[in-house]
Amino acid sequence: MAPAELGLVAYVRSDLVIDTEDRGFRKGSVAAVVARDPADLGSLLREGSPWRRIEPDMKSWLWTDDYSTILSAIAAKFIR
Repeated sequence: MAPAELGLVAYVRSDLVIDTEDRGFRKGSVAAVVARDPADLGSLLREGSPWRRIEPDMKSWLWTDDYSTILSAIAAKFIR
């Protein structure tokens, strides 16, 4: 079951561009958070925040242990 089907919301933050001064101390990252209500995330979603809401894609299959093929994930990346 997808998070949206459970009434959850999801947000993502990409921090892939690192200043040359910070390269020895930081690496690029992508992080996601899931909550029942956006208010549960508190100051994470303040104005100007880099977090953006992930809208559910109900056409995509949920990737589980019962159904997992890396090929569909790779194809989806290049087809969009």
